[in-house]
Amino acid sequence: MTTTPHNLDIKYLSFKTNAMETLRIGATLTLGLTFAGQMLTAMFLDHYGAIGLAKYPASPTRIAGVVLVFLGVSLIAYAKR
Repeated sequence: MTTTPHNLDIKYLSFKTNAMETLRIGATLTLGLTFAGQMLTAMFLDHYGAIGLAKYPASPTRIAGVVLVFLGVSLIAYAKR
């Protein structure tokens, strides 16, 4: 995959945002939020077969798994208070 200026901007923005948030909210919560966002995005991409992926419907079990990830991140955030 070639690196275009657009890809570099997104990578830089992602890196910079994670670095700043890690200092502010901690590594565990930053990583948890990143992982939860990726899980949600992956489920939508799978459900709609976006970007050439095979379609895997968002079943109740898959949705429950993503909800549990978000609940785990919520517990991390709550414990930090």
